[in-house]
Order: sequence, then structure tokens, then C-alpha cells
Amino acid sequence: MRAILIKDGKGPIENLYLGEAPEPVLKHGQVMVKIKAFGLNRMDILQRNGNYAVPAGASDILGVEFSGTVSSLGEGTTKFKVGDEGAYAEYIVVSETHLLPKPSHLSWVEAASIPEVFLTGTILWEMKEGESVLVHAAASGLGLPLSKCSCEGAKTVIATASTRDKLDWLSHWNMNIESMARDGRMTNARPLEWCFNLGALLFKRLRIQGSTLRSRTAQYQADLINKFTGDLLGMITGKDGQGPIKTYIHKVYSWKDIQDAHRDMEGNQTIGKLIVVVD
Repeated sequence: MRAILIKDGKGPIENLYLGEAPEPVLKHGQVMVKIKAFGLNRMDILQRNGNYAVPAGASDILGVEFSGTVSSLGEGTTKFKVGDEGAYAEYIVVSETHLLPKPSHLSWVEAASIPEVFLTGTILWEMKEGESVLVHAAASGLGLPLSKCSCEGAKTVIATASTRDKLDWLSHWNMNIESMARDGRMTNARPLEWCFNLGALLFKRLRIQGSTLRSRTAQYQADLINKFTGDLLGMITGKDGQGPIKTYIHKVYSWKDIQDAHRDMEGNQTIGKLIVVVD
């Protein structure tokens, strides 16, 4: 199969290339998915640079979120069938308990923007009305949905971003946000019940609860996905939908342009998610 590979196993952006890799082999309880699109995340950059060790048994191909169709089923699978609409490759095998059904109103690109960021956002359902949350890097692919999910309970969100343009953009998202720049100072300081420091989480190898699914146990991931499917998935809609929580995609790339996608993410000038189409 075709896949995005890294020359020498790690290195700068220029080491990324589209090449050939062995097709994954199905095991008991797994589903093979033909990938349509995948989302970029900061952990991809860390892994590309050799600063993130993948969990035991996981593929060393980059990527943690995708959308696609079920192409074949392993023994013992019951939740999906071939053709159902469910990373940096044409195919992936994954436990059926770790797949989400794609809502029909979402495009492949929109669906690929959901798993990592909105599954992280399920922790916000534990917040109580009236509580305050501080979200650092609030205009990022992860910070934006965290901010939006926080606002869905009349909670106060204090957001930080790296540029004034990003803060101005956030102010037009119709969210209850009190914003400040990275080098600014908060006014009307108040106690905070929650804080999401996304940069710090990433550079602690993504092992703090709420930062990523990949380092959690299989059962934890399955339980979280079940909760997400029941509580949140139906509230998410694409750009033309009417749901209270919308996806925001900054740019879509062909996977032939994977270097450009990584370069844009590292440049920190984007707002929302970067999505790559497998074409």
C-alpha cells in the first residue's frame, strides 16, 4: 500500500515522502479501513522528529485520526460491516471498539477532523455550569473545539493565542470568551476550576489525561468512545449544519503535499484543523 514514510526513520520535514509499505494484517476483533482523509496533530511532529515513542504494538506510521470505509473484517467483529463509513496510509487495522460511525451529514474531510480533538473534549462534560476554564492555544486544532465545548454549558472560557489576529478571530465565533494574548495579562482575574495547557501537555510526551488517546489502555479508549458516541457525536456538525458544535478546518491538502502540511503546522499561523486527503 502507499503510505507517508520518513527517510531514516526520523528527521526534518524534508524527510517525509510518499512511498510503499506492507499492508497491515487483520487480527481477531479488528477492522480494516480504507482511509479517505486524516487529520494532523502536534504529536505527528514530535514523532517525526524522534521525540515520541509509539506505544508497544502500534504502527510506526504517523497519524492518530482518520475517516474511511470498512474494507474487510477480522474474526469476532460484530459492530461494523464492509462498506460502513467509519492515517497517513491507504489502509489501517484497528479494533472495532475504537471506531466511530461517520454521521451521514459530515464529509470525509470533516469527519477526519473529529476524533482526536473532540474525544479529548469529552472530559469537559464533567464541568459544572458556571465554572471557568482557561484554554491555552485556543485557536489550534485541539484548542478550538475545547473552547467551543466549554461554552456549551454557559461556562466562562478564558482563551490564549499566539497572535492578536487569532484572538480577534475567536471573538467572532459567538463564544463566551474572555481573551488575552500570549504576552498579555488577564483583567478581572478570577478563580479557575479547569486549565488546559496544550503546549505543556504535548511536551510531556502526551501522557497526561486529556491530552491524547494513544497512550491510554485499550479499555479506556473503548469506554471513552462509547461515551462520546452517546453524548457528543450527534451535536457535531459540518460547516453547513445546524448543530451547536461545529468543526473548523483551516486547510485541506493532497497527501502528495504532506511536507507543506507539516510546514504550515510548524509555522503556528493556522486556525483550526489541517486535513490531508488520501488521493
